[in-house]
Amino acid sequence: MIKNVLLTLTIFVLTLSCNRTHKEVILTFADGKPELVYETKDVNGEKQRVAEEMFYNSGKVRYKRSFKDNKPYGVWEYYYENGNLFAKADFSNFNIGENWVFYYENGDKIFADDLEIKIVEITRDRMPITVEGTDGETAKQCQFYASYKLRSEGYFKGHAKEGDWVYYFENGNKQAYGKFVDNTPHGEHIIYHENGNIYYKGMYENGVRVGEWEFYNDKGQKVAVKQFGEQQKQLQ
Repeated sequence: MIKNVLLTLTIFVLTLSCNRTHKEVILTFADGKPELVYETKDVNGEKQRVAEEMFYNSGKVRYKRSFKDNKPYGVWEYYYENGNLFAKADFSNFNIGENWVFYYENGDKIFADDLEIKIVEITRDRMPITVEGTDGETAKQCQFYASYKLRSEGYFKGHAKEGDWVYYFENGNKQAYGKFVDNTPHGEHIIYHENGNIYYKGMYENGVRVGEWEFYNDKGQKVAVKQFGEQQKQLQ
């Protein structure tokens, strides 16, 4: 009886010891705050990473990742600096994740639930930078900066741009806006200074600049107006 109890206690202690994890600071900011922290445990004398967290300098979590046998596993989560969720995916069965969900910085979903999510471009550390949500005919494409900030968003029909496209500076201000028909500029186009003020704007017709185009300095003051005719070749 006593031997059985001792054996059970020994097994319990060994199990606790095997499952015990340790946190290790891998990277720090200049002020000494942790930037990257690994969570590890000993498996048969070998240290294995079971999780990691990356932080912003503010101390808020940038991402949470988990691992099994030193390979991506489980649900990974990425966060904006304001604390809202940017994206999450399950890495249990797929090397670039599956069941991805993406959010704007204000918390709204980027892609509707009925769209199929495709990871078009992903970094070596499995951070998506080009993503599409498609219904089979039309695809909404978004590109992201390494900071998770939205870089561009617009629609493709087949392989051609269609409808409104918007590009952003990393500070969140618009960089450019334009309308497309079958991959051709058609309609209003606006280019912005980084501070958010309009740089220049005008109209396209079938890829050709037409009518009055207005130009502004970064203080918002109009500095020039140029007239384009229907035969004017598209300017890049």
